[in-house]
Amino acid sequence: MDDIVHPLRHYRKTNNISLKEMAELVGTSEQSISRIETGKQEPSVSMIIDLSRATKNTIPPATFLDFAIATRKKRRGTGSSAGSKKERAA
Repeated sequence: MDDIVHPLRHYRKTNNISLKEMAELVGTSEQSISRIETGKQEPSVSMIIDLSRATKNTIPPATFLDFAIATRKKRRGTGSSAGSKKERAA
C-alpha cells in the first residue's frame, strides 16, 4: 500500500497536522488514524463524515470509499475490471 498515498495523510502533511491533532479533531485514537491512512482499517460511515468535516470538506466522503476500494483491489492483486469471485474463477 506504500505506493498509494491516502488523501488524509496528504492533507495532514500538507497542513502540518500531527496524528494526535487529527485524532483529537475527529474524536478517535492516533492508532485509528494511522490504520486508516495505511489502508489497514476502513473507517465507518460516521468516521468518514467526521474526517471530512475535520479536513474542512477538502476530502469528500466519497474519496474515503474510493481509497478503500483501491486498497482492497491492491491487496487482492486485481485490476480495476475485476468482477466477482465467481467471474475471476471462471
